[in-house]
Amino acid sequence: MLDNGLTRWVARKLEDDHNRLLGSRATMRIARAFNGLKNRRCVRFREEGFRRLDELILENGPPTRPPVEMKDGWAIDTSRSLPHLDRLLEESQGIIAERGGVVRGGGSREFFQQIVTDAHIERCPSILDFATSSDVLLPAIRYLGFIPTLSAAKPLGVRLAESDQRFVPDWDGRYRASQLFHCDYHDSPMVYVIVCLRDVTRQSGPFSFLPIGASDRTRSTPSSTGRS
Repeated sequence: MLDNGLTRWVARKLEDDHNRLLGSRATMRIARAFNGLKNRRCVRFREEGFRRLDELILENGPPTRPPVEMKDGWAIDTSRSLPHLDRLLEESQGIIAERGGVVRGGGSREFFQQIVTDAHIERCPSILDFATSSDVLLPAIRYLGFIPTLSAAKPLGVRLAESDQRFVPDWDGRYRASQLFHCDYHDSPMVYVIVCLRDVTRQSGPFSFLPIGASDRTRSTPSSTGRS
């Protein structure tokens, strides 16, 4: 009953132009309340799973090493020893060779596009093998306090993102949108597991982020609008 044409129309209106109508924080609170009510059985199931975490991790396969610990909202693993990582890198290069470097158009960010499809998820099992390995899941679960899911909405649970200024016609040299520091407003708490499939250099990056503490201080400044 909760998921009908009217609620979807309201959701589109609230989401329009980066949640400009009510602002990101108010829109997120409404979305969390609505989704919590709509999916309350799933929420309870995931919370119950967290209480059985040790049992579930053993069932999923014990970690191969002590898990990394997220502090101030982030953690970095440079060991290149995570399970299925080598296969993930190899199979991803095949996807890039097949679909990368081609301007596909559409979307509000011309410079940014997704190149993975549902067919690739089926054809490249390393993607989900990596994402659902206990070594990757355990730090995320402990940080979130519940069993996470791979989202079917924004942002999609599995993405292979390609960003290139050459995709932007008549680029004027100015960065915009998500090329600038911003706060994702899709949900909170939320965890991204980001794998650099190719080396990130000063020419191609660098990919940058701010810890929670710095983000909170930035949002609390008088010039902050609360929007991403």
